[in-house]
Amino acid sequence: MALSAWMVAACVALPAGSDRITAGDLARASAAFASVDPAAMAGWAPVPGVTRILRVSELRRLALRLGSRVAPEDDICVERRVAPLDPARVLAALRTQIPDTDISLIDFSRAPAPDGEIVFPPNGRRRAPEGFYWKGYVRYGGRKFPIWARLRVPATRVVVAAAALAPGRPIAADQLRAETRDGVLLPGILRAPEEALGKWPRRTIPAGVPLEARWLDQAPEVVRGDPVRVEIWSGGAHLRLDARAETTAPLGARVAVRNPANQRRFFGRVTGKGLVSARPAEAAAGETP
Repeated sequence: MALSAWMVAACVALPAGSDRITAGDLARASAAFASVDPAAMAGWAPVPGVTRILRVSELRRLALRLGSRVAPEDDICVERRVAPLDPARVLAALRTQIPDTDISLIDFSRAPAPDGEIVFPPNGRRRAPEGFYWKGYVRYGGRKFPIWARLRVPATRVVVAAAALAPGRPIAADQLRAETRDGVLLPGILRAPEEALGKWPRRTIPAGVPLEARWLDQAPEVVRGDPVRVEIWSGGAHLRLDARAETTAPLGARVAVRNPANQRRFFGRVTGKGLVSARPAEAAAGETP
């Protein structure tokens, strides 16, 4: 005899990350599905927190289609496994975004969530009266279950631009200062001026703005217009010539140089401060102005 929804005693809990109800899932509640392919699809999984009742009439049609010789006798209840969020896992997920910041958890969403990976994307945070409010989600079965967290960030030491920093120029000591600021939550924030000295900004950084590592590049070994020593190797032969850099490049990068003797332009690779290595074919096939 079919049971009404409220009389179904125990529900089949679907595996974590599953978006489908399979015959193997139903076999845990009904012998009618024990003899069929356990991977055969029986339906779509309900959303977290919602119970799906498969009625006897539906189950009998399904068993017949899957080749079972046994007819189901009762309804089957199916649900996703949900549980309250573990605060330690929530805090650990937040720290993956800001590993160098000492944060504490004030509160987080209490709705039971499905099993899955806890994710707090960088664009999900905003300032709140007591710190930061961060929207995230639990990734399960190709879907996202929304969650949130509120966290506190203590005062921290940061490096700020004492004056506007222009791109394409090395940063000098008098352009930086260290300050203690309350509630700064930025990944890769610099804590000491030495971390920025000599580096080149990728863009203009206004005065008073805390510096982030992603805004800075290592100082190039070759700067456009600088004289460079080019070494050309061919078997046992070794040729050196003086040239002028036509592009700016860091260590290991490709750089354009021009031979002042014949005005030919060719390419090499930066091997050190003011040093470039080139193949004979590159130097011979240089471009004329």
